[in-house]
Amino acid sequence: MEFKDLAGISKPLTKLLSVVASGTGKVFHASLKRKTADAAAYEIKTIAAAVSDCQGQDALVSYKDGKVSIKPTPPNKAMALDTNIVERASSRVEFQETKRQHNIESVVQYAADSMDEEQVSNEELDEDWVSRFFRTAEDISSEHMQYLWGKILAGEVTHPGTYSLRTLETLKNITQKESLLFSKVAKYAFTFNSLSFLLQPDKGQLLSSVGVTFADILLLRDIGLLSAVDGVHFEMCLLGHEETSEVEIGTDRLKIFRPANSPFQSIKIVAFTELGSELLKLVDKKPVEDMYIEIFASHFRNEGTTIHKGKFSKLDDGSTHFKSEKDLTTTPE
Repeated sequence: MEFKDLAGISKPLTKLLSVVASGTGKVFHASLKRKTADAAAYEIKTIAAAVSDCQGQDALVSYKDGKVSIKPTPPNKAMALDTNIVERASSRVEFQETKRQHNIESVVQYAADSMDEEQVSNEELDEDWVSRFFRTAEDISSEHMQYLWGKILAGEVTHPGTYSLRTLETLKNITQKESLLFSKVAKYAFTFNSLSFLLQPDKGQLLSSVGVTFADILLLRDIGLLSAVDGVHFEMCLLGHEETSEVEIGTDRLKIFRPANSPFQSIKIVAFTELGSELLKLVDKKPVEDMYIEIFASHFRNEGTTIHKGKFSKLDDGSTHFKSEKDLTTTPE
């Protein structure tokens, strides 16, 4: 499906608004609050039909000044005397729905703020995913969690299939405290191809000076973001040819060159689960202490091997250039 530009709105935001409309029935503008005349007319016709259908049942339904009034037919005289219960129920529903609408609009605003001008896929989002997302997002009140849900929506709109339904279900049950813990620990995640991991937290490899404890690891295992399997290794095998590997850590990349026939080398790790790896995409990258990176590099120093820490940048011709900022090949003095 081609998502055309709407009144000067960028393509990413145009697609976001289309997804929001399909998930909530509302049409948002750049302010995320505008309704078109057609949408308003459709709303009035729908409400009128619903009011007509309800008449003659066990409720008296009316629509006036943009509000729906529902008054149940009193089953007995005692209920008829308590007219205030209808008003209290109406007020409660109005309060809950207003709060839910505010939550959705906050999440959508965070999503809009997270989107940029990168290429947006024309692939449509899964309808079940959209429905599940907004059913959950309407009950997210914490600003921190709204920010995370907004980034999920932005990522899914840009590249459908980025976040699974299992991820939505897991995140729904995560508390703000657990989310903040995950963000803290995720700072120290290494990523190699599709594998994301932490250094095994024994023998001082995850030091208290970086703020990560073994109790933190256990909690993230309990909620399914870190693998509970022990004895996992990150390995560099014996190869008959030279090889250059790239490992991402925080805002940096490690470029590891190994000559042909380099010996097998490995390090014990704690791997992120598939769900944990998906949530890693939500965490803003931050610089990581050299000490932590040095621990990793120390396990792969070998004759002929070179290890450099630096950053990649895109060139005008579309290629990438690695700029080394520190040589980790030898043990620091």
